[in-house]
Amino acid sequence: MLQRAIMLLGGEIGYLSAPLAEALENVSYKISGEIGDVFQKISKQLQKRKEQTAEEIWNVIWQKEAKSMYLTAEDIQMVLEFGKTLGYLDKQQQEHSMQRLLFDLEQMEKRITHRLQKNGKLYYRMGILCGLLLIVVLL
Repeated sequence: MLQRAIMLLGGEIGYLSAPLAEALENVSYKISGEIGDVFQKISKQLQKRKEQTAEEIWNVIWQKEAKSMYLTAEDIQMVLEFGKTLGYLDKQQQEHSMQRLLFDLEQMEKRITHRLQKNGKLYYRMGILCGLLLIVVLL
């Protein structure tokens, strides 16, 4: 969902040239769940803007909401790094920053999938061996 949200945000900023608060709000309507809620909260704070930068708002809300999400600390760190580019770079640089975040998230997803496949085989085999051991012990 995070990858999809970032891609939609890139479209909002890149093709529609929407202001950041409006782009985040539009994305929040299209993304359900916690990610959509985070984008909506950031949008509302940006509209209020009480002497805070977009980066500060992004960081505060993501750090507060990260505890209730299924994202790793590395994922959150990548999102916070991305937040440093919001609000002050031009459109092209923001698009590049979004592409970098998407690439990093895809690489993380590949590493996790590889680890899951490797460990899944190990756990499957350990389960079979434990079952056999249990049968031998019971006999």
